[in-house]
This record gives sequence, structure tokens and C-alpha cells, in this order.
Amino acid sequence: MTPDDIEKVQSSFNELKPILRSMGGLFYANLFTIAPHVRPLFKANVDEQGRKLMETLGTVVSLLRHPEKMGPAIISLGERHATYTVREEYFEPVGQALIATLRQTLDEKFTPEVELAWVNVYTAASQLMQLGLSQGRQRLANQQRGQLVEIQAPQAAPAIREVWWKRLLRLLRLQHLTRADR
Repeated sequence: MTPDDIEKVQSSFNELKPILRSMGGLFYANLFTIAPHVRPLFKANVDEQGRKLMETLGTVVSLLRHPEKMGPAIISLGERHATYTVREEYFEPVGQALIATLRQTLDEKFTPEVELAWVNVYTAASQLMQLGLSQGRQRLANQQRGQLVEIQAPQAAPAIREVWWKRLLRLLRLQHLTRADR
């Protein structure tokens, strides 16, 4: 994910703000067409779920220039999804549905470059969310065994923190990195 990707995603997302409420329904229609087997996971009102999804997407997009905040937020979201029996293989059709929805709503503004930027952002976010999903499952398993173990994202995933964050921060060319962090 490059600074140019972030700019393209944030700019294209700003174009969508007037229609965000309707995008949630379109996203779920696309998702259920691509992956009808996930429909039973959504017992709640899909319109309400769509609203929450668009709010979450807005939060992620707004935090793209702040990976120190974005990462923990997405990991926490993944942890919460462990209670919904989400599986790793669901992330691919969700990404496909997101791209299809963006293509439909942005129309000619959804250029190949904008699509690639969204794919890069979704890939990074879904990797973090899957990390959180794994941690959430571990927490649930420990609770079922009567053990309460608190897992905190930065401590539970040193490989992600040390490799992914450094790479992401370097890509974003943040000026506040110290020599030791590079």
C-alpha cells in the first residue's frame, strides 16, 4: 500500500459519501450473489448491517495515514468476528463484493489504478482482520476451557508489528521514524 494508493482510496471514498447508505445494501446483494453460502451468517437486518459496514469502511479509510491506529482497530474488529463463525475463506468473496460495489457506484471514476489501490488496501486490512479473527478464536477457546486470557494485538503479533508496520510506515514515508526503527 503506497501513499498514492491511500490518496486514490481516500479521494474515491469521498466521492461516495453522498450515497454511502445505499452502498451497504448493494454490497450485500453483490456478496450474496458471489457467495450465497454466507447468507445464513447474517441474521440481523441487512440494511442495518450495511450501514455498520459503510461506517467501518469510512473509519478504515480515514485511518489509512495512521497505521498505528488503523492496525489495532482492524485487529479488534477481526477478534469480534470470531463470535460470528467467520472463516478465512470468506475474505475473498467479501473483497470481490467490495470491488464490484465500488465499480458499480464509482462507474468511470473506478479506473484500473483506483481498483488496484482499493485491492491493496483491502488486502492489508483483511490480513490484519484475519490476525484478529485468529486471536478471537483463541480467546473464545480459552474461555470455553475456563481460562480467561487477555490477548493484546501488539503483543500477540510481533511478526506483524515488526515486519508489516515497519514496511507500511516506510511505504508511507513517515518522517517520525527513528534510526532504530528502519
